[in-house]
Amino acid sequence: MTMFHPKRLKLIRLDRAKTQAEYADELGVSRQFMHQIEVGERGPNADTVEALCSLTGVTPRFFERPVNHWISPDQCNFRKQKTTSKTFSNQIIARSTLVTEVIDWISQHVALPPISIPHVDLSATTGPEDAATRARNEWDLGDDAPIDSVTRIIENAGAVCVNAVGISQKISALSVDERIPIVLHNHEHAQPTRLRFDMCHEFGHFVMHRGIITGDDETESQANRFAAEFLIPKTAFYREFPSALSGRRFNWSAMASMKRRWGISFRALVRRAKMLGIIDAAQYKSGNVYLNKRGYAKEEPFEPIAPERPESMSLAASVLKDHVSIYREDIADILGLTSPLLEELLGITLPEKPGNRDNVVNLRVVETI
Repeated sequence: MTMFHPKRLKLIRLDRAKTQAEYADELGVSRQFMHQIEVGERGPNADTVEALCSLTGVTPRFFERPVNHWISPDQCNFRKQKTTSKTFSNQIIARSTLVTEVIDWISQHVALPPISIPHVDLSATTGPEDAATRARNEWDLGDDAPIDSVTRIIENAGAVCVNAVGISQKISALSVDERIPIVLHNHEHAQPTRLRFDMCHEFGHFVMHRGIITGDDETESQANRFAAEFLIPKTAFYREFPSALSGRRFNWSAMASMKRRWGISFRALVRRAKMLGIIDAAQYKSGNVYLNKRGYAKEEPFEPIAPERPESMSLAASVLKDHVSIYREDIADILGLTSPLLEELLGITLPEKPGNRDNVVNLRVVETI
C-alpha cells in the first residue's frame, strides 16, 4: 500500500475533537487497534484507510505526506490556556496546524500582503496604550478616527483572518504567531462589536507578545488595553465621552451614538471610561447593573447589521481561479481534503470547478405564435 503517516491520523482526530475509543467504536475495532495505527506500530489496510477517510472528511492522499510542522501551544494565543480542557486545547492546536498547512500552500501560489506588524517591547514603553498608538501610526489611522474594518487592517498588515467553523463556542478568537500570523475567530457566536474587540485583542498579542507565552492574567489584560486604545484612542475618548454622562448618570442615547460611531460595545465603553478615570467605581457598577438588567450582557442593541468578514483567502481563491484555473476541488485534492472540509478550515465558500457542459442537456425557449 502507499505511505501512511500516523501523525496525520492523530491530527485530524484531534481537530474533530474525537477520542481513539470513539473512532474505534465507529469502525468496529478495538481502541488498542486504533492506538497501534496512530503511533505507527501497525499499518492500516486499504479498507481501514477508506473507513478513516469517511469518518474524518479527508482522502487517502491526506495520510501520504508527513506533518512538517505541528503548531505548538506556545505559538497559540488563547485565553485561559491553563484552565482549558485538554480536548479543547488539542482541537485548537490541531485546527491551527491544518489551517496553517492550507494557507502555506495558498501563499506559495498567491502573493499575500507582506507582513508589516510592528513589534513593541513593553519594557521599553509605558504600556499597551503606547503599543496601540504605534500600531495606529504605522498604518496612518490617526488618533481621532474610527476604524471601518478591523479585519481589513489586520489582513493588510499581513495576517490572515479565518472564521473558525466547527470550533467550540467557548472561543471567540485566538491567534497563531507563525510565519504567516493567523487570527482564528468565530463570528457565528459573537456580536459584531465583540468580534471587533476580540480581533484587536489578538492583534495586540502579535504586536506585544511575540515569543511570549500568553493566556495569563497579565498578558490578557495587556491585550485588552491594547484593543481599547486601538479602537478608541484616549484623546478622542476624553473628548467625546463626557456627552454620554448626565451628571453622574449615563446618557444611554448618547452612549448608543458612540457605540455606532466607534463600533465598540456598551460594556467596553463603560470599562474604558473607568480605566481612564472618567467615571468612578460606583458609576462603573451602576452602568454594568443597568446592562445586566436589560439583558445586554449577552446581546446588545445597536449592533452593526453583520460581522466583519475576512477577505484575504476569498481574494486568493479568486486569483487562483481567474489566473491559473485552480478551483476548490483542485486545492482539496492536492491537500488530501474533501471540498467541504477545505471550506470548513478556511471558513469560506470557494469557487467550484465548472461542470462538463457536454453532459448537460441544453434547452431553449420555443417561441409560439
